[in-house]
Amino acid sequence: MKVYYNLIKYLLVIGLLLFCWPIFGQAQSSNGQLANYFLKWQINDQEAQQLAKWDLLIMDMQNQLTSREALLKIRQLNPDVKILAYLSANEVQKIHAQAQEGNPWRDFYDYVDNNNLWLYDSNGQRVSFWSAALMVNITDQRWTDFVGQYLANNILNSDLWDGVYVDGSFSGIKWLNPQLNITDQEWQAGMRKLLINIRQYLNNQQVIIVNSSSVYTDLVNGRMYESWPNVYGGSWSSNYRDVIKQQNIYQKPTTVVINSNANNQNKPTSYRLLRYGLSSALLLDSYYSFDYGDQDHASLWWYDEYDQNLGLATNSATAQNGDYSIWSRDYEQGLVLLNTSNQPQEYELDGEYEKINGQQDQRVNNGEIVNSVTLPSQDGLILLRRILEVNGTSFRNGSFITAYQSGGQEKRAGFFAYDKGIAGGYKIIKKDLNKDQQLERVITQQNWWQIMSGEKVLTDKIYPFTNKYQGSINMIVADINNDQQDEIITAQNQGGSTIKIYSYQTRKELKSWQAFDAKFKGGVNIAVGDIDHNGWPEIVATPSSAGGPQIKYFNDRGRLLRPGVMIGDAKYRGGLQIAVGDFDGNKSDDLLVMKKQGNKILMQILNNKNQVTSSWTQQSKSDIDLLASDIDHDGRTEILFGTRDVFTW
Repeated sequence: MKVYYNLIKYLLVIGLLLFCWPIFGQAQSSNGQLANYFLKWQINDQEAQQLAKWDLLIMDMQNQLTSREALLKIRQLNPDVKILAYLSANEVQKIHAQAQEGNPWRDFYDYVDNNNLWLYDSNGQRVSFWSAALMVNITDQRWTDFVGQYLANNILNSDLWDGVYVDGSFSGIKWLNPQLNITDQEWQAGMRKLLINIRQYLNNQQVIIVNSSSVYTDLVNGRMYESWPNVYGGSWSSNYRDVIKQQNIYQKPTTVVINSNANNQNKPTSYRLLRYGLSSALLLDSYYSFDYGDQDHASLWWYDEYDQNLGLATNSATAQNGDYSIWSRDYEQGLVLLNTSNQPQEYELDGEYEKINGQQDQRVNNGEIVNSVTLPSQDGLILLRRILEVNGTSFRNGSFITAYQSGGQEKRAGFFAYDKGIAGGYKIIKKDLNKDQQLERVITQQNWWQIMSGEKVLTDKIYPFTNKYQGSINMIVADINNDQQDEIITAQNQGGSTIKIYSYQTRKELKSWQAFDAKFKGGVNIAVGDIDHNGWPEIVATPSSAGGPQIKYFNDRGRLLRPGVMIGDAKYRGGLQIAVGDFDGNKSDDLLVMKKQGNKILMQILNNKNQVTSSWTQQSKSDIDLLASDIDHDGRTEILFGTRDVFTW
């Protein structure tokens, strides 16, 4: 398959650009749910912006005092985020004796100290698990009552938190010190009282998750498996089975976190460990966290794998060989593989897949097209299903499409976009026009357009500029007037600059106007999007040839919304191509402009003030079409280039 891949790359440069355990449910998001166990005592604005990328955050509860604005910033940037308040079930750090008044940990320390709730050994010495902290006697009801009431009155009533993470939820205590005058049963009973007291103050959507033990499954919503797969000396298989065993016992909503780490080393490049844990989480429908280690949970490490949209799981995890060492799970847009053995293993795929085209571990994530892979020992791999179609934007049937992201990095492997029911070279827009969950096709060839559904032709040929017009037309399908119905917007590509809007339902013309002076014959390229971010789409128009690099913005009635703007040298007469999309994933539209410069193209992204926010050049030895579509459904619009020379079968 490398030969095929390299051949495509070469052609692109020449022609375009130089024992099966069942598991529960389905994955809830694209790449599984991402968690960050982030216990810094104070969060700055930059950290808040980064933390907003995760789905679940476990954060020290004192952040509501030290970093309230940061917590609010996270929620503003990610309204769906879940934030849990960190609580140690049985420890208070010594340094908290000097914390400021009003700090939750100072209140905890003072209460324990004033009531002498410390845990003592048989020699009357205070007991520590972590050297910086002192342990609390969890069997004392005063402590378990205090914790629940304090959380209710001071933490959970703040609307900043979605629940509580209870660390140190040990199933017993004799393992720490056999000489303690407390039995494991008494310790466990105290933990249960603590969890029950917390639970009574939670609403149905708030959760409790614990660490350290699975004996409290019936009282909580989930558990963190810290330092996966070696959780408290367990193996991958034993911990995997434990996740499966507990999942039907947890209260809803279930919240399980798999945390793996770099073994307390500052090595964010521990990619194999990252993949091994992430692939395990994707098999198990759990949240996934990867960080420095249990000595310092405060990492902001982000990985190429996190940016991939796999869609929903389509089956359960399945062991692929007799010794249960190779596991796989299918997702709508990808495949997850895992090798739990101590030896590399070959795996034959059921077709062609793409490797992630990443910026980090390019030995693995190199964008290759593969039909078999070698899985290193104790490693995982995320593969992407091939993309072979373009929806929502106009493409030439039989065109070779390449996909890029802002800045010019290739995003996905190239492919031929071809609809065998339509003649090669026709322009096609695939979109669900009548909201029936089926894609209709708006096709255009030279001076006419029509609509098809499957093999059925829904309209006669419509000639927006009469059948005597000798040029071709540019076309967009979009809801331009916010009536929840798509309109068909056409524009002359030569011979003038007329733009016309048609109703999809009636096929009747709604509006017609000229984008530029009546004497201008160079044609007009168009795009549609909410560039000014006011909730109403605009039609963006620019000369397709002969005219200067001018851009104009119109509403659905043809009214000019703001003065035209020149992009670059006003003497340039080569024409521009434009597209609109959310190229940076910030949930707002920007304008993409492409200008041909010899064997190069200049790409520029403009914001709503016509300011260039990103600019780069790419090689192009032949004419290409600029397209834009979120082809991998990751929330970012991909920049697509399509050849004008087409291939047909």
